[in-house]
Amino acid sequence: AISADKLAIKTNSVLNSECPRKPELAAKRTCLKKCRSDNDCRGRNKRCLCDDVCGKSCVRPTRRCEPLETFENGHIEVVPNNRFSGKAKYHCDEGFKLNGQPIRICQGDKKWSGKPPRCEIDDKIVPDRCGEPPVVTNAIHDGKKYSNVFPIGAQVAYMCNNGYYSDGFARAMCTDEGEWAGPKMTCAPRSCGRPGEVTNGRRVGNIFMFPRGVRYYCNSGYRLIGTPKRTCRSNGEWTGATPRCEAVRCPKLTAPDNGSMFGSGFFYRTVITFKCNIGYTLKGLFARKCQASGRWTGEDVKCERVDCGSLPPLWNGHLEGRQTTYKSVIKFICFGRSTFEGISTITKCEIRKGENAGGYWTHPNPTCWGQCKVPIMINGTVLGEHAPGDWVPHNTTIQLQCKKKTHVLSGYGTSTRACYNGTWPGLPKCVPASCQDRPTSIPNGIPRYYSVRHGARAKYRCDAGYELKENKYVQCLYGEWKPMGSRMPYCKPLYCPWRGFLQNGKVFLVGVIGKYAYRPYVRRV
Repeated sequence: AISADKLAIKTNSVLNSECPRKPELAAKRTCLKKCRSDNDCRGRNKRCLCDDVCGKSCVRPTRRCEPLETFENGHIEVVPNNRFSGKAKYHCDEGFKLNGQPIRICQGDKKWSGKPPRCEIDDKIVPDRCGEPPVVTNAIHDGKKYSNVFPIGAQVAYMCNNGYYSDGFARAMCTDEGEWAGPKMTCAPRSCGRPGEVTNGRRVGNIFMFPRGVRYYCNSGYRLIGTPKRTCRSNGEWTGATPRCEAVRCPKLTAPDNGSMFGSGFFYRTVITFKCNIGYTLKGLFARKCQASGRWTGEDVKCERVDCGSLPPLWNGHLEGRQTTYKSVIKFICFGRSTFEGISTITKCEIRKGENAGGYWTHPNPTCWGQCKVPIMINGTVLGEHAPGDWVPHNTTIQLQCKKKTHVLSGYGTSTRACYNGTWPGLPKCVPASCQDRPTSIPNGIPRYYSVRHGARAKYRCDAGYELKENKYVQCLYGEWKPMGSRMPYCKPLYCPWRGFLQNGKVFLVGVIGKYAYRPYVRRV
């Protein structure tokens, strides 16, 4: 056997030693890269080979063309295989002649060259048989008795397939010309007639012949009883029976405990309503409707006892009564030393007007205002009729006063305070008073200070030529500046001692400061 590569080289040399590319013919197919030698081909295993009208091209010799289809009235011989440059040789059976190219070559684009030829009857040969009998749609013939060889004069009979009936001449005969005469028939599908209608539904499908079928659907709120599909059988009868559409049914409902149910029936679109007894409230939908799915809207309803809920805690008091349901009564009780303020001393759980309304308390919580104890003011007093230690009701006002001059009220605002729910908001204290004036001035000196509050200190300093006597600090105590020593500080004139005589000069005294004069020829050092 010759390898594909050797065959490709041999074929290329035989076809054309130069193998030029033919542009006009090459334009009708896919050509690969041009080349002059194998060195021009970079691809793996590619070689510079002659590719028919494409000329020398870079081709992989192992490229395969698709397998060829069966050749009617003949056969194909592929030499050596369907790889590049392989040949397909066409041969006709006896009594037929070839119309077209007898050889096709496997090209570089993986396609066979040219078009496939065909085998035609050779008119010069006198036929002694016929080919396959004519095909009739939906029918078969008895030609198998001839073992697929039909001599002149052979006859075959046709019979329609199941579900079809014959109309016309159902036989064929092989004539002297080698052609079939007949049959002249058709096989029409059998009709099953109308399959029936459904009430409250519809039928889809209008062809009532074998092997077609129809399908049934019910309207919304109805469900199909029976088989939804019927098929026309080969015997002209429909499969199954005509179905029917029944109204959808929902499960039976019952009245809730402590309530009633109104309405009857359980078919599609039926509406059932519910109502609770007095003192109960409905949990769920007031009305439920039967849906097309066979289910009621919403969930099962309940009648729950009306509950007004817990009351908020009562400060400075307590609630007497624990029940919070319909008709329950709760009493408001204030502790001792507190004042009741409210609409009522009791409240009752009632039902609001309206369908399925909830409960409510008839009266809100009152307020138990706590009493206040009149305070004891240190370094002060409480004016008026209330003595320190007395208990006074909420909102009672007292007036406070501190010792005059020495103490004042701390904080801001007025000297009055009001009792609020057991406390005195912002109750001030009597604190030592600040000094209203600056520290006392002294002759030939000045005080320095940064505050006039109780406990603050001021420091004195004398002018030049004076010296400070006594403690130099004074302190603000209870609204007055007081010396921190035995007496107030003062500034005493400063005297310099006698400096003696100045030789060859004079001494002049100016005030208390000594000044010396010098002779012209004396230099001061």
